[in-house]
Amino acid sequence: MAKPNNKTNSLRKTFISKYFALIVVVIVSLVGFLIYSNTYNASFHLDDNFFIKDNSLIKDLSEFLSIKYWSNIYYRPVSTFSFILNYKIHGFNVAGYHFVNILIHIITSLVVYYLSYLLLSKSIYSDIKYSKERKMVSFFTAILFLSHPIQTQSVNYIVQRMTLLASLFYLLSVLTYFKARIYHLSGKLWTSFYLYLLFIMMFYLALFSKQTAATIPLVLLLVEVLFVRKANGKKAMLVIIIMSLLIFAGGLFVLLAGYLPLETQNISREMYFATQTRVVFNYIQLLFLPYPLNFDPSVVLSDSIFGLKEIAAIIGHIIILSVGVFFYKKNKIVTFGIFWFYITLLVESSIIPITDVMFEHRVYLPAYGFIFIITTILSGYILKKNGKTMAISIFIVIALVYSVMSFNRNKVWLTELSLWSSVIDNPPVKSRAYRYMGIEYIKTGKNNNALEALDQAIKLTPDRW
Repeated sequence: MAKPNNKTNSLRKTFISKYFALIVVVIVSLVGFLIYSNTYNASFHLDDNFFIKDNSLIKDLSEFLSIKYWSNIYYRPVSTFSFILNYKIHGFNVAGYHFVNILIHIITSLVVYYLSYLLLSKSIYSDIKYSKERKMVSFFTAILFLSHPIQTQSVNYIVQRMTLLASLFYLLSVLTYFKARIYHLSGKLWTSFYLYLLFIMMFYLALFSKQTAATIPLVLLLVEVLFVRKANGKKAMLVIIIMSLLIFAGGLFVLLAGYLPLETQNISREMYFATQTRVVFNYIQLLFLPYPLNFDPSVVLSDSIFGLKEIAAIIGHIIILSVGVFFYKKNKIVTFGIFWFYITLLVESSIIPITDVMFEHRVYLPAYGFIFIITTILSGYILKKNGKTMAISIFIVIALVYSVMSFNRNKVWLTELSLWSSVIDNPPVKSRAYRYMGIEYIKTGKNNNALEALDQAIKLTPDRW
Protein backbone atom coordinates (compact mmCIF):
# COMPACT_ATOMS: atom_id res chain seq x y z
CA MET A 1 0.00 0.00 0.00
CA ALA A 2 1.37 3.40 -1.00
CA LYS A 3 2.25 5.74 1.82
CA PRO A 4 0.70 9.23 1.83
CA ASN A 5 3.11 11.77 0.35
CA ASN A 6 4.18 15.04 1.96
CA LYS A 7 1.60 17.00 0.02
CA THR A 8 -1.24 14.82 1.36
CA ASN A 9 0.06 15.18 4.92
CA SER A 10 0.33 18.93 4.46
CA LEU A 11 -3.25 19.19 3.19
CA ARG A 12 -4.50 17.07 6.08
CA LYS A 13 -2.70 19.23 8.65
CA THR A 14 -3.99 22.41 7.01
CA PHE A 15 -7.57 21.10 7.06
CA ILE A 16 -7.35 20.08 10.73
CA SER A 17 -5.77 23.40 11.69
CA LYS A 18 -8.38 25.43 9.80
CA TYR A 19 -11.42 23.55 11.07
CA PHE A 20 -10.11 22.45 14.46
CA ALA A 21 -12.73 24.42 16.42
CA LEU A 22 -15.54 22.79 14.43
CA ILE A 23 -13.95 19.36 14.89
CA VAL A 24 -13.84 19.96 18.67
CA VAL A 25 -17.53 20.91 18.71
CA VAL A 26 -18.51 17.79 16.74
CA ILE A 27 -16.40 15.34 18.78
CA VAL A 28 -17.32 16.77 22.18
CA SER A 29 -21.02 16.76 21.25
CA LEU A 30 -20.94 13.19 19.93
CA VAL A 31 -19.00 11.87 22.92
CA GLY A 32 -21.27 13.70 25.37
CA PHE A 33 -24.50 12.41 23.86
CA LEU A 34 -23.09 8.88 23.57
CA ILE A 35 -21.94 8.76 27.21
CA TYR A 36 -25.35 9.87 28.45
CA SER A 37 -27.46 8.07 25.83
CA ASN A 38 -28.75 5.62 28.45
CA THR A 39 -30.06 8.24 30.90
CA TYR A 40 -33.12 9.73 29.21
CA ASN A 41 -35.61 7.55 31.12
CA ALA A 42 -33.93 7.91 34.52
CA SER A 43 -36.52 8.93 37.10
CA PHE A 44 -36.74 11.95 39.38
CA HIS A 45 -34.79 11.53 42.62
CA LEU A 46 -34.78 13.09 46.09
CA ASP A 47 -34.74 16.91 45.70
CA ASP A 48 -36.03 16.61 42.13
CA ASN A 49 -39.44 16.10 43.69
CA PHE A 50 -39.23 19.14 45.98
CA PHE A 51 -37.76 21.58 43.45
CA ILE A 52 -39.54 20.30 40.33
CA LYS A 53 -42.44 17.84 40.65
CA ASP A 54 -43.97 19.31 43.83
CA ASN A 55 -42.94 22.91 43.22
CA SER A 56 -45.97 25.08 42.41
CA LEU A 57 -43.69 27.76 40.95
CA ILE A 58 -42.79 25.43 38.09
CA LYS A 59 -46.39 25.50 36.90
CA ASP A 60 -46.98 29.22 37.41
CA LEU A 61 -45.12 31.62 35.17
CA SER A 62 -46.63 34.73 36.82
CA GLU A 63 -44.10 34.71 39.67
CA PHE A 64 -41.31 35.22 37.17
CA LEU A 65 -42.86 38.43 35.84
CA SER A 66 -41.78 40.16 39.05
CA ILE A 67 -38.40 41.88 39.35
CA LYS A 68 -38.49 40.95 43.03
CA TYR A 69 -38.17 37.27 42.11
CA TRP A 70 -35.24 37.84 39.77
CA SER A 71 -33.42 39.83 42.46
CA ASN A 72 -33.66 37.17 45.18
CA ILE A 73 -30.54 35.01 45.08
CA TYR A 74 -32.06 32.34 47.34
CA TYR A 75 -34.75 31.54 44.75
CA ARG A 76 -32.03 30.64 42.23
CA PRO A 77 -34.33 32.18 39.59
CA VAL A 78 -32.22 31.36 36.51
CA SER A 79 -32.18 27.64 37.29
CA THR A 80 -35.82 27.56 38.35
CA PHE A 81 -36.88 29.40 35.21
CA SER A 82 -35.16 26.71 33.13
CA PHE A 83 -37.31 24.11 34.89
CA ILE A 84 -40.40 26.17 34.06
CA LEU A 85 -39.47 26.13 30.37
CA ASN A 86 -38.95 22.36 30.59
CA TYR A 87 -42.37 21.94 32.19
CA LYS A 88 -44.08 24.12 29.56
CA ILE A 89 -42.59 21.96 26.80
CA HIS A 90 -42.36 18.47 28.33
CA GLY A 91 -44.59 18.47 31.40
CA PHE A 92 -42.98 15.96 33.75
CA ASN A 93 -41.53 13.78 31.00
CA VAL A 94 -38.02 13.18 32.36
CA ALA A 95 -36.44 12.78 28.90
CA GLY A 96 -36.73 16.51 28.22
CA TYR A 97 -35.11 17.45 31.51
CA HIS A 98 -32.24 15.03 30.95
CA PHE A 99 -31.68 16.29 27.41
CA VAL A 100 -31.26 19.85 28.68
CA ASN A 101 -28.84 18.75 31.41
CA ILE A 102 -26.73 16.81 28.90
CA LEU A 103 -26.73 19.74 26.49
CA ILE A 104 -25.57 22.16 29.22
CA HIS A 105 -22.79 19.71 30.19
CA ILE A 106 -21.60 19.55 26.57
CA ILE A 107 -21.65 23.34 26.16
CA THR A 108 -19.76 23.74 29.44
CA SER A 109 -17.11 21.31 28.20
CA LEU A 110 -16.73 23.40 25.02
CA VAL A 111 -16.23 26.53 27.14
CA VAL A 112 -13.60 24.57 29.09
CA TYR A 113 -11.80 23.98 25.79
CA TYR A 114 -11.80 27.65 24.82
CA LEU A 115 -10.83 28.97 28.26
CA SER A 116 -8.02 26.42 28.50
CA TYR A 117 -6.70 27.41 25.08
CA LEU A 118 -6.79 31.09 26.01
CA LEU A 119 -4.97 30.49 29.30
CA LEU A 120 -2.33 28.35 27.60
CA SER A 121 -1.87 31.02 24.92
CA LYS A 122 -0.98 33.49 27.64
CA SER A 123 1.18 31.08 29.61
CA ILE A 124 4.11 29.43 27.81
CA TYR A 125 7.11 27.98 29.66
CA SER A 126 10.56 27.10 28.46
CA ASP A 127 10.57 23.75 30.26
CA ILE A 128 7.16 22.60 29.06
CA LYS A 129 7.03 21.33 25.47
CA TYR A 130 3.34 21.82 24.74
CA SER A 131 3.48 25.44 23.57
CA LYS A 132 2.75 24.32 19.99
CA GLU A 133 0.15 21.83 21.12
CA ARG A 134 -2.23 24.17 22.93
CA LYS A 135 -5.19 22.99 20.90
CA MET A 136 -4.50 19.34 21.68
CA VAL A 137 -4.05 19.96 25.41
CA SER A 138 -7.19 22.11 25.56
CA PHE A 139 -9.18 19.54 23.61
CA PHE A 140 -8.28 16.68 25.93
CA THR A 141 -8.92 18.89 28.97
CA ALA A 142 -12.46 19.37 27.63
CA ILE A 143 -12.89 15.66 26.80
CA LEU A 144 -11.73 14.49 30.24
CA PHE A 145 -13.92 17.11 31.92
CA LEU A 146 -16.83 15.85 29.81
CA SER A 147 -16.26 12.15 30.43
CA HIS A 148 -14.99 11.99 34.03
CA PRO A 149 -17.31 9.66 36.01
CA ILE A 150 -17.62 12.06 38.96
CA GLN A 151 -19.57 14.40 36.67
CA THR A 152 -22.39 11.88 36.25
CA GLN A 153 -24.19 13.02 39.39
CA SER A 154 -24.43 16.64 38.22
CA VAL A 155 -25.81 15.51 34.86
CA ASN A 156 -28.17 12.72 35.98
CA TYR A 157 -29.50 14.38 39.14
CA ILE A 158 -31.91 16.70 37.36
CA VAL A 159 -32.13 19.35 40.09
CA GLN A 160 -28.36 19.79 39.87
CA ARG A 161 -28.93 21.70 36.68
CA MET A 162 -28.36 24.46 39.22
CA THR A 163 -24.75 23.30 39.45
CA LEU A 164 -24.48 22.87 35.68
CA LEU A 165 -25.82 26.35 34.89
CA ALA A 166 -23.82 28.05 37.63
CA SER A 167 -20.66 26.33 36.33
CA LEU A 168 -21.37 27.23 32.71
CA PHE A 169 -21.91 30.90 33.49
CA TYR A 170 -19.03 30.88 35.99
CA LEU A 171 -16.64 29.76 33.23
CA LEU A 172 -18.16 32.23 30.77
CA SER A 173 -17.76 35.08 33.25
CA VAL A 174 -14.07 34.24 33.72
CA LEU A 175 -13.63 33.89 29.96
CA THR A 176 -15.34 37.21 29.10
CA TYR A 177 -13.47 39.06 31.84
CA PHE A 178 -10.14 37.70 30.61
CA LYS A 179 -10.93 38.64 27.01
CA ALA A 180 -12.06 42.10 28.13
CA ARG A 181 -8.80 42.66 29.96
CA ILE A 182 -6.76 41.53 26.94
CA TYR A 183 -8.58 43.97 24.64
CA HIS A 184 -8.50 46.71 27.26
CA LEU A 185 -4.73 46.54 27.70
CA SER A 186 -4.21 46.36 23.93
CA GLY A 187 -6.09 49.66 23.48
CA LYS A 188 -9.31 48.24 21.98
CA LEU A 189 -11.52 50.04 24.49
CA TRP A 190 -14.91 49.70 22.80
CA THR A 191 -14.50 45.96 22.32
CA SER A 192 -13.41 45.60 25.94
CA PHE A 193 -16.40 47.72 27.05
CA TYR A 194 -18.88 45.32 25.43
CA LEU A 195 -17.03 42.34 26.89
CA TYR A 196 -17.15 43.90 30.36
CA LEU A 197 -20.92 44.24 29.97
CA LEU A 198 -21.13 40.62 28.85
CA PHE A 199 -19.05 39.62 31.86
CA ILE A 200 -21.49 41.39 34.21
CA MET A 201 -24.37 39.51 32.59
CA MET A 202 -22.58 36.15 32.93
CA PHE A 203 -21.74 36.93 36.56
CA TYR A 204 -25.40 37.63 37.33
CA LEU A 205 -26.58 34.47 35.54
CA ALA A 206 -24.04 32.37 37.45
CA LEU A 207 -24.81 33.88 40.86
CA PHE A 208 -28.57 33.56 40.38
CA SER A 209 -28.26 29.98 39.18
CA LYS A 210 -26.54 28.92 42.41
CA GLN A 211 -24.80 30.85 45.18
CA THR A 212 -21.52 28.95 44.67
CA ALA A 213 -20.73 31.54 41.99
CA ALA A 214 -20.04 34.08 44.77
CA THR A 215 -16.35 33.13 44.50
CA ILE A 216 -16.00 34.48 40.95
CA PRO A 217 -14.21 37.68 42.12
CA LEU A 218 -11.46 35.53 43.69
CA VAL A 219 -10.92 33.65 40.43
CA LEU A 220 -10.82 36.92 38.50
CA LEU A 221 -8.10 38.13 40.87
CA LEU A 222 -6.26 34.85 40.29
CA VAL A 223 -6.46 35.32 36.51
CA GLU A 224 -5.34 38.93 36.86
CA VAL A 225 -2.27 37.98 38.90
CA LEU A 226 -1.26 34.97 36.80
CA PHE A 227 -2.10 35.84 33.20
CA VAL A 228 -3.09 39.46 32.59
CA ARG A 229 -0.15 41.57 31.42
CA LYS A 230 0.37 45.03 29.94
CA ALA A 231 2.13 45.53 26.62
CA ASN A 232 5.44 45.82 28.48
CA GLY A 233 4.85 42.48 30.20
CA LYS A 234 4.17 43.93 33.64
CA LYS A 235 1.13 43.30 35.83
CA ALA A 236 -1.62 45.89 36.16
CA MET A 237 -0.80 46.36 39.85
CA LEU A 238 -3.37 49.10 40.46
CA VAL A 239 -6.18 46.80 39.27
CA ILE A 240 -4.85 43.95 41.44
CA ILE A 241 -4.67 46.19 44.52
CA ILE A 242 -8.18 47.59 44.00
CA MET A 243 -9.65 44.12 43.39
CA SER A 244 -7.92 42.76 46.49
CA LEU A 245 -9.20 45.60 48.67
CA LEU A 246 -12.76 45.26 47.35
CA ILE A 247 -12.79 41.49 47.92
CA PHE A 248 -11.35 41.89 51.42
CA ALA A 249 -13.83 44.67 52.30
CA GLY A 250 -16.75 42.65 50.91
CA GLY A 251 -15.78 39.53 52.84
CA LEU A 252 -15.25 41.51 56.05
CA PHE A 253 -18.65 43.18 55.68
CA VAL A 254 -20.42 39.83 55.18
CA LEU A 255 -18.74 38.42 58.29
CA LEU A 256 -19.25 41.42 60.59
CA ALA A 257 -22.80 42.15 59.40
CA GLY A 258 -23.86 38.56 60.01
CA TYR A 259 -24.78 37.89 56.38
CA LEU A 260 -22.80 34.66 56.15
CA PRO A 261 -25.38 31.97 55.24
CA LEU A 262 -26.28 29.06 57.51
CA GLU A 263 -28.31 26.19 56.02
CA THR A 264 -28.51 24.20 59.25
CA GLN A 265 -28.03 24.99 62.93
CA ASN A 266 -27.38 21.34 63.80
CA ILE A 267 -23.76 21.65 62.69
CA SER A 268 -21.50 24.42 63.99
CA ARG A 269 -19.22 26.29 61.62
CA GLU A 270 -16.17 24.81 63.33
CA MET A 271 -17.52 21.25 63.06
CA TYR A 272 -18.40 21.75 59.41
CA PHE A 273 -14.99 23.21 58.55
CA ALA A 274 -13.21 20.42 60.42
CA THR A 275 -15.27 17.82 58.56
CA GLN A 276 -14.59 19.47 55.20
CA THR A 277 -10.82 19.20 55.72
CA ARG A 278 -11.33 15.44 55.32
CA VAL A 279 -14.14 15.60 52.76
CA VAL A 280 -12.05 17.63 50.31
CA PHE A 281 -9.43 14.88 50.31
CA ASN A 282 -12.24 12.42 49.53
CA TYR A 283 -13.03 14.59 46.50
CA ILE A 284 -9.39 14.59 45.43
CA GLN A 285 -9.25 10.79 45.73
CA LEU A 286 -12.38 10.45 43.57
CA LEU A 287 -10.87 12.74 40.94
CA PHE A 288 -7.78 10.53 40.77
CA LEU A 289 -9.68 7.26 41.07
CA PRO A 290 -13.47 7.68 40.60
CA TYR A 291 -14.43 4.57 42.54
CA PRO A 292 -16.55 3.86 44.44
CA LEU A 293 -18.98 6.63 43.57
CA ASN A 294 -21.81 7.13 46.03
CA PHE A 295 -24.87 9.35 45.64
CA ASP A 296 -25.36 9.76 49.40
CA PRO A 297 -22.13 8.96 51.30
CA SER A 298 -22.17 8.72 55.08
CA VAL A 299 -19.51 10.97 56.60
CA VAL A 300 -18.83 11.14 60.33
CA LEU A 301 -18.80 14.72 61.58
CA SER A 302 -15.60 16.00 63.14
CA ASP A 303 -15.85 17.32 66.68
CA SER A 304 -12.88 19.66 66.34
CA ILE A 305 -10.18 20.81 63.95
CA PHE A 306 -7.65 19.53 66.50
CA GLY A 307 -8.29 15.83 65.87
CA LEU A 308 -5.39 13.84 64.41
CA LYS A 309 -7.16 13.26 61.07
CA GLU A 310 -8.17 16.90 60.84
CA ILE A 311 -4.68 18.21 61.63
CA ALA A 312 -3.19 15.81 59.07
CA ALA A 313 -5.75 16.97 56.49
CA ILE A 314 -5.03 20.65 57.17
CA ILE A 315 -1.30 20.04 56.79
CA GLY A 316 -2.03 18.23 53.51
CA HIS A 317 -4.04 21.18 52.17
CA ILE A 318 -1.30 23.62 53.20
CA ILE A 319 1.25 21.49 51.32
CA ILE A 320 -0.91 21.43 48.17
CA LEU A 321 -1.46 25.20 48.29
CA SER A 322 2.27 25.68 48.88
CA VAL A 323 2.95 23.66 45.72
CA GLY A 324 0.68 26.10 43.90
CA VAL A 325 2.69 29.04 45.20
CA PHE A 326 5.99 27.28 44.42
CA PHE A 327 5.03 26.77 40.75
CA TYR A 328 3.97 30.41 40.34
CA LYS A 329 6.92 31.29 38.09
CA LYS A 330 7.71 27.87 36.66
CA ASN A 331 4.25 26.66 35.65
CA LYS A 332 1.32 29.01 36.14
CA ILE A 333 -1.19 26.37 35.01
CA VAL A 334 -0.36 24.29 38.10
CA THR A 335 -0.83 27.37 40.29
CA PHE A 336 -4.07 28.23 38.51
CA GLY A 337 -5.46 24.67 38.72
CA ILE A 338 -4.74 24.24 42.43
CA PHE A 339 -6.21 27.58 43.45
CA TRP A 340 -9.17 27.13 41.07
CA PHE A 341 -9.97 23.84 42.80
CA TYR A 342 -9.97 25.35 46.29
CA ILE A 343 -11.67 28.63 45.37
CA THR A 344 -14.56 26.97 43.54
CA LEU A 345 -15.11 24.65 46.54
CA LEU A 346 -15.01 27.53 49.01
CA VAL A 347 -18.77 28.10 49.42
CA GLU A 348 -19.73 24.47 50.02
CA SER A 349 -16.58 23.24 51.75
CA SER A 350 -15.61 25.89 54.28
CA ILE A 351 -17.57 27.48 57.15
CA ILE A 352 -21.11 27.51 55.74
CA PRO A 353 -22.79 24.47 57.33
CA ILE A 354 -24.85 22.35 54.93
CA THR A 355 -26.88 19.38 56.18
CA ASP A 356 -25.32 16.98 53.68
CA VAL A 357 -21.61 17.42 54.22
CA MET A 358 -20.55 15.62 51.04
CA PHE A 359 -22.04 15.36 47.56
CA GLU A 360 -20.19 14.46 44.36
CA HIS A 361 -21.89 17.17 42.30
CA ARG A 362 -20.03 19.80 44.35
CA VAL A 363 -16.82 18.81 42.52
CA TYR A 364 -18.29 19.48 39.05
CA LEU A 365 -16.62 22.87 38.58
CA PRO A 366 -13.54 22.29 40.80
CA ALA A 367 -12.77 19.22 38.64
CA TYR A 368 -11.71 21.58 35.86
CA GLY A 369 -8.69 22.78 37.85
CA PHE A 370 -7.63 19.21 38.62
CA ILE A 371 -8.04 17.99 35.03
CA PHE A 372 -6.29 21.03 33.57
CA ILE A 373 -3.21 20.33 35.72
CA ILE A 374 -3.18 16.65 34.73
CA THR A 375 -3.48 17.28 30.99
CA THR A 376 -0.83 20.01 30.89
CA ILE A 377 1.75 18.19 33.03
CA LEU A 378 1.13 14.78 31.47
CA SER A 379 1.20 16.15 27.92
CA GLY A 380 4.37 18.14 28.63
CA TYR A 381 6.13 15.05 29.95
CA ILE A 382 4.95 12.70 27.18
CA LEU A 383 5.64 15.20 24.39
CA LYS A 384 9.16 15.64 25.71
CA LYS A 385 9.85 11.89 26.03
CA ASN A 386 7.70 10.12 23.43
CA GLY A 387 6.17 12.62 21.04
CA LYS A 388 2.70 13.77 20.03
CA THR A 389 1.35 10.42 18.83
CA MET A 390 2.00 8.78 22.19
CA ALA A 391 0.41 11.72 24.03
CA ILE A 392 -2.74 11.50 21.91
CA SER A 393 -2.92 7.71 22.36
CA ILE A 394 -2.65 7.92 26.16
CA PHE A 395 -5.31 10.62 26.42
CA ILE A 396 -7.66 8.65 24.15
CA VAL A 397 -7.27 5.59 26.40
CA ILE A 398 -8.01 7.65 29.52
CA ALA A 399 -11.04 9.24 27.84
CA LEU A 400 -12.36 5.82 26.76
CA VAL A 401 -11.97 4.39 30.27
CA TYR A 402 -13.74 7.41 31.76
CA SER A 403 -16.52 7.21 29.16
CA VAL A 404 -17.21 3.53 29.82
CA MET A 405 -17.20 4.12 33.59
CA SER A 406 -19.61 7.05 33.21
CA PHE A 407 -21.91 5.08 30.90
CA ASN A 408 -22.07 2.25 33.44
CA ARG A 409 -22.53 4.65 36.36
CA ASN A 410 -25.56 6.17 34.61
CA LYS A 411 -27.43 2.89 35.07
CA VAL A 412 -27.80 3.34 38.83
CA TRP A 413 -29.89 6.46 38.19
CA LEU A 414 -32.63 4.67 36.24
CA THR A 415 -34.99 4.16 39.20
CA GLU A 416 -35.23 5.13 42.85
CA LEU A 417 -34.70 1.47 43.74
CA SER A 418 -31.50 1.14 41.68
CA LEU A 419 -30.11 4.41 43.05
CA TRP A 420 -30.69 3.69 46.73
CA SER A 421 -29.57 0.09 46.28
CA SER A 422 -26.24 1.38 45.01
CA VAL A 423 -25.96 3.60 48.09
CA ILE A 424 -26.64 0.68 50.44
CA ASP A 425 -24.00 -1.37 48.64
CA ASN A 426 -21.38 1.18 49.77
CA PRO A 427 -21.33 1.17 53.60
CA PRO A 428 -21.38 2.98 55.93
CA VAL A 429 -24.95 3.97 55.07
CA LYS A 430 -27.21 6.77 56.31
CA SER A 431 -30.71 5.96 57.48
CA ARG A 432 -32.05 8.00 54.56
CA ALA A 433 -31.06 5.30 52.06
CA TYR A 434 -33.03 2.67 53.98
CA ARG A 435 -36.04 5.01 54.36
CA TYR A 436 -36.24 5.60 50.63
CA MET A 437 -35.67 1.93 49.90
CA GLY A 438 -38.54 1.11 52.26
CA ILE A 439 -40.83 3.56 50.47
CA GLU A 440 -39.95 2.08 47.07
CA TYR A 441 -40.56 -1.47 48.32
CA ILE A 442 -43.98 -0.42 49.61
CA LYS A 443 -44.83 1.07 46.22
CA THR A 444 -43.93 -2.21 44.50
CA GLY A 445 -45.78 -4.35 47.05
CA LYS A 446 -42.64 -5.91 48.56
CA ASN A 447 -43.78 -5.42 52.13
CA ASN A 448 -41.30 -7.81 53.76
CA ASN A 449 -38.38 -6.03 52.08
CA ALA A 450 -39.91 -2.72 53.12
CA LEU A 451 -40.07 -3.81 56.78
CA GLU A 452 -36.42 -4.88 56.72
CA ALA A 453 -35.31 -1.59 55.16
CA LEU A 454 -37.37 0.57 57.53
CA ASP A 455 -36.16 -1.47 60.50
CA GLN A 456 -32.58 -0.66 59.51
CA ALA A 457 -33.52 3.02 59.24
CA ILE A 458 -34.97 2.98 62.75
CA LYS A 459 -31.85 1.33 64.16
CA LEU A 460 -29.63 4.00 62.63
CA THR A 461 -31.73 6.99 63.70
CA PRO A 462 -34.23 5.94 66.39
CA ASP A 463 -34.83 9.57 67.40
CA ARG A 464 -36.55 10.28 64.07
CA TRP A 465 -39.34 7.75 64.61
